[in-house]
Amino acid sequence: TGTPTQVIDVLSHAGLSTSASSINNVVNSLSKESMCAIKKSVQTLQTAFAYDNFNIDFKTAQPTVEHQSTFFTQTSLLMTSATTIPLYGVVDPADLRCLEQIHQWLLESHVAAYILTGKITLKDLCIFHKEDTYGKKTDGQQLSPCANNFAWHVQDILIHHGRHQFEFLRADHGQPKLIEVIPLHKTMQTPC
Repeated sequence: TGTPTQVIDVLSHAGLSTSASSINNVVNSLSKESMCAIKKSVQTLQTAFAYDNFNIDFKTAQPTVEHQSTFFTQTSLLMTSATTIPLYGVVDPADLRCLEQIHQWLLESHVAAYILTGKITLKDLCIFHKEDTYGKKTDGQQLSPCANNFAWHVQDILIHHGRHQFEFLRADHGQPKLIEVIPLHKTMQTPC
């Protein structure tokens, strides 16, 4: 936690904390258990890795003649953290071996073929957005589920932030339509 070893030693001698070496042993033991759990779950092919970059700014006081107490140097440290996320709904790990099928599907798609070759035109983007229906066909008379939910959010913003001019929209506003419900699962966090 960043507590200096001397402080931990003083608290340990006073009987208010365990010793620094005991804390290090516990952390090492938990790290080994975590590593074993990660290896075991990743080998099932039912776990994904998630990475995140973050910056830590260290401000160190460096008094100068002109600014005796207000001058700070700033050191920034870029770090990457990782965690594992279980993939629910995967009954057979063989289902995840689908790279060739995905590649073939991309090649058969008109827009994706242009994306893969780097030849994207405005016409291609228009076709792409017309085809974008969250996997559901529309009859051309209605908005796609994606556009429909976007319209709901715009209406919600108008109702809540548009003063009183848009109060008439509140009566049949309701909730956005569910398109593909993602089930919630309680997971065990395993930092890497």
